[in-house]
Amino acid sequence: MINFKFIATGIRSGREFIRRIAILFCVLILLVCIILSCKSKVDKDTKHTIEFYNAVEKNSDEYMVSSEPLFTDDNIDYYDWSTHTIVFKEGYIDKYKELNSNNEDKSTNSNSGTGVTLIFHESISNTMDNNRIGGSKIFDTGSRDKFIVYIDNELIYDGYYNQSIYSSFLPIGAVMIDRSDGVRITLNPVGVEDNRNDIRIYNALESLKILKN
Repeated sequence: MINFKFIATGIRSGREFIRRIAILFCVLILLVCIILSCKSKVDKDTKHTIEFYNAVEKNSDEYMVSSEPLFTDDNIDYYDWSTHTIVFKEGYIDKYKELNSNNEDKSTNSNSGTGVTLIFHESISNTMDNNRIGGSKIFDTGSRDKFIVYIDNELIYDGYYNQSIYSSFLPIGAVMIDRSDGVRITLNPVGVEDNRNDIRIYNALESLKILKN
């Protein structure tokens, strides 16, 4: 004889099991949504930092990084990604020069213990602009100095400054060139590894709303 009571009990148990699985599945989906939402909020609220530092050559392959940046994202009006041109906020170049003009008596390799405080190259700054050996006139750097790019305190890449026809030094890789309103970072020669396009730089610029495509 078929025990219908046993069958009915089994069906109810099966339905209860499915119901509990469905509830558990919904709870898991809800938890995932909450976690993703929190992560998205944290990412959105996290402020990236972009910093460009100068580094002075001490020995053949040894550089001393300045204790203060040349400029940061706070000083950038926008970054044109198509040409890697950085336009500073109005007045920043004059402000930078004024700030450093009070320290011209400091030596070229002044060391505060943590790095170079301010860099001045008298042999270059005292010559005519057209006779500059190399380096940045805006930041008064030397021809063999390097600029170093940091995103969120992480070193991304480094490069050299533009050279004049009087320089025997030929930089390879990223090269920073002065502009009246900022700087442009070129690649020399074309075809070498291009670290200017690092996705971390792009993401930081985009999040800071200073990216121009």
